[in-house]
Amino acid sequence: MPYKIISNISLAASETSSLCSTPCADRQICFSDTCVYTGNLAITIIWSRPGNCDLDVQTPNRWEVFPMYPTEPTEYTDYGQMDVTSELTGPENAFWDVDHQTPQGLYHICLEVFFFDGVVDENNPLIANVFVRKPSRNTETFTRTFMNRTDGIYICNINSVGYIASIAYP
Repeated sequence: MPYKIISNISLAASETSSLCSTPCADRQICFSDTCVYTGNLAITIIWSRPGNCDLDVQTPNRWEVFPMYPTEPTEYTDYGQMDVTSELTGPENAFWDVDHQTPQGLYHICLEVFFFDGVVDENNPLIANVFVRKPSRNTETFTRTFMNRTDGIYICNINSVGYIASIAYP
């Protein structure tokens, strides 16, 4: 069975993957023991310790894909959607299904750091790892260390306190 190990993350291309505790459906992969959807573009994030974070992606048309917005693909999310959210260490996943045209251009990736048992500061930082998947391409990875909470950003761009990276599609 084809698979690729990235750090401590296992990505499997088979729906019968033994890496997840339950089999993944068609168009899903196993990521950190969770089935997440793939598509024309998928952005997945995990973080270093239990707590509530939210992945926020701004599309080239300046729409937001975010857990508080519609989970179904609509014109107001450029047909992107969230399929997995977490209040532990992730993953959270945003994806653009192959059934819809994914807008070309620059996508901004942010993280809202919300609630944790301990504080998020220089002594207790939070490390976020982002994985960007596009068909027939290597997975792109980005890491950012957060020294404080970033909740309340709601708009993701290069000036946001929770900004992690920008990626070009295709």
